[in-house]
Amino acid sequence: MPLKVIIIEDDLTHRLNAEMLCEQLGHKVKGCFNNTYDALAQILRHRPDLLLVDIELDENTNGLILIEEVLQHYSPLILVTTSFTENDYIKQALKLGISQYLVKPLDINNLDANIKMALLKDSQQEKLKDALLLKTAMGSDRVLFEDIDFLETDGNRYCLIHAKNKTYRERTTLAALLQKLPCNDFIRVHKSFAFRFGALKSLHNNQKSITLLNGKVLPLGEKYKPLLMEKLK
Repeated sequence: MPLKVIIIEDDLTHRLNAEMLCEQLGHKVKGCFNNTYDALAQILRHRPDLLLVDIELDENTNGLILIEEVLQHYSPLILVTTSFTENDYIKQALKLGISQYLVKPLDINNLDANIKMALLKDSQQEKLKDALLLKTAMGSDRVLFEDIDFLETDGNRYCLIHAKNKTYRERTTLAALLQKLPCNDFIRVHKSFAFRFGALKSLHNNQKSITLLNGKVLPLGEKYKPLLMEKLK
């Protein structure tokens, strides 16, 4: 099945090559960008299936900044490209859960193999994605997604997962935690909060906060409001 692809690459030669290869493989390139600012707007608009991201862009930004921002909204397949086999950016990408990277210049066989591998991993993960395994003092609990009301970062490298009958504390970022959850069911509404859409009771008239079925009131940040409003249509 053809994938919708957006390419982020600041080198024209590599950008044109990536676009050509994707099209030869039968995928639909929705846009090619040389900077993260323009790319992000179109990514959030089109929500492509696959991002092909140059991890080293220019001296002011890099592909990781874009990836982190995108993962706050949804979790597409992501392949990073690099001119080097070892650098700090790659190590940071691994921490974000991006396990595959391609060394430039790209070739069609390697690109095709990596896309298929990413699709396979995503398919395998989807089969397991009905619950989180969360640590407890006695071991761990399997917590169903439908039992999670909301997520909260405590600002100290930990996240609180508020479930029906218990709150769990995990050493992770909110962005990384949202990667493990179905993007259609969990929505980020603030830099410190995300919630399960099925747990929503009401949107306040001032559109600055929401109330959940359990009575919890969460703030609604301006940058996250458009996604929630679209979901409510």
